[in-house]
Amino acid sequence: MSDADLHEGLEDAPCLNRMKIMGALMNPIFQSKKRMIAAGLCTDSQYNAGEVELLDLMTEFYARQEGNDNVVVISVDATPNEWVDNDDDDDEDLTSPARRLAEGEWKKFRKSYKNFDTLPEVEPVDVLGGHDSEGQPKPSPILAIGPDQKRGKDLPSMCNHADYVGSRGYYDLTQFMIDHKRELPSLSNTFLGKLAPYATSESD
Repeated sequence: MSDADLHEGLEDAPCLNRMKIMGALMNPIFQSKKRMIAAGLCTDSQYNAGEVELLDLMTEFYARQEGNDNVVVISVDATPNEWVDNDDDDDEDLTSPARRLAEGEWKKFRKSYKNFDTLPEVEPVDVLGGHDSEGQPKPSPILAIGPDQKRGKDLPSMCNHADYVGSRGYYDLTQFMIDHKRELPSLSNTFLGKLAPYATSESD
């Protein structure tokens, strides 16, 4: 992801590239819908549309599988912070078995792999949401991109997000998805099959 790509969502574009919005949804560093919108990466409607399309692709993966009738949901205790979405526990119990599997995996990813405690502290080389409405610098930006300063907690897979952050601060989502094919089968299949061709080596 280039610096230009990082800032593309700062403008309220009515037609944000669907590949970019789905890639941003999969990026653990962006953490949550609330944080992405506050940082100017997307609007509420763009996030919702991207999430629906992503879940549709994940559902297609499960619909093609035979004999795969459940997903093991892994959860970790979350430390509340201002960027946690409030609607995480309000997901509908949809009737399609494939859709339920996709919803379950997506919820597992959001709860256990985008959890605040697992995210590294970084040196803020590039920031989003760093100024208030009057143009004054905020004490801390909404979102900072940069090299690791402190590792977060290990993931349920025993990997660590810090190991995927490069020297310029960009997250290698391609390698993350390769390493998590077993834990996140439909998400990794969707990214590697649909989105990876559009990503750089330091992907978002």
